[in-house]
Amino acid sequence: MNDLNKVELIGRLTADPAIRNAEKGYACASLNMATNRSATDASGKAGQQAEYHAVVMFGRLAKIAEKYLKKGDRLYVSGRLRTNAWTAKDGSRKAKTEIVADNLIMLGGKSTDDRGGRNDEVVVEEIETGNGGEG
Repeated sequence: MNDLNKVELIGRLTADPAIRNAEKGYACASLNMATNRSATDASGKAGQQAEYHAVVMFGRLAKIAEKYLKKGDRLYVSGRLRTNAWTAKDGSRKAKTEIVADNLIMLGGKSTDDRGGRNDEVVVEEIETGNGGEG
């Protein structure tokens, strides 16, 4: 039996995507997403609790992110977890876990409808890319 490394998120972008060229000339997009869940604190007060996620996309997905995604957009992302570890200049060990996306569905942006409500309709079809251009 094979192991499974799979992540699925629905959330909003906290900033516009950052685009760069990665190794081997592939386009690379770095995204920051927030997901919210309802939570109750110790006093019983209900509220929202946010979790923040780093997402990277390669190749075609990165180019789509650059062209269509903006801060506040709502999207579905699926992919796998990857942890990068390195030694900082001060000698300390650092690590960052991120989601390497291989699937993206844009679920709508910040725009509102005529009645002032949110517009969360699906605006672009599902996009799958296999390995996302990562080697």
